[in-house]
Amino acid sequence: ASGCRVAKVDFGVCSHLGPLAAVLYGVQRVHNRFLECGSGDYSTQLFHTLCGEVVTADSNMDWLKKWIPFESKYHRMALVKDWRETPLLDQKWDVAFVDNSPGEDRVAVIVRLKGNARYIVVHDWDADTPPSGGNYGWKTLEGRFKYVTVFDKWTPSTAVLSDEAEFKF
Repeated sequence: ASGCRVAKVDFGVCSHLGPLAAVLYGVQRVHNRFLECGSGDYSTQLFHTLCGEVVTADSNMDWLKKWIPFESKYHRMALVKDWRETPLLDQKWDVAFVDNSPGEDRVAVIVRLKGNARYIVVHDWDADTPPSGGNYGWKTLEGRFKYVTVFDKWTPSTAVLSDEAEFKF
């Protein structure tokens, strides 16, 4: 019998949408806290629509300005001068989404979020794999999290990291 194989599909800048929506839906409650590290055309709107308390943080003021109309009592915008120094990463979050620029700061962001976020959703998880051309340093995270779930049906892939609970797609 022949099986049906589905080829990986390149969704580019929005490949994280399906996995991110699944995580947000899976933990979404009115009193939960969500951090978005790096605003985006897709993720910021998704957070705004699905979540309770959200902080969208970005190091690029031009990107952050796009989302000012979304700002409310429940959705705050924060300009980050240095991802390695921002106190936002030391707060407690139910879900933190890591898609910040520069990408080379993402590992440092994840290390700071470890222990502070129940789930860390990471876009571009395969960016270090040729021919992707990234230099994010994902290998330095090997063995640091109890649970690592990778959604690689769409590229670039998205990972969900946690020490508290495994996330299954």
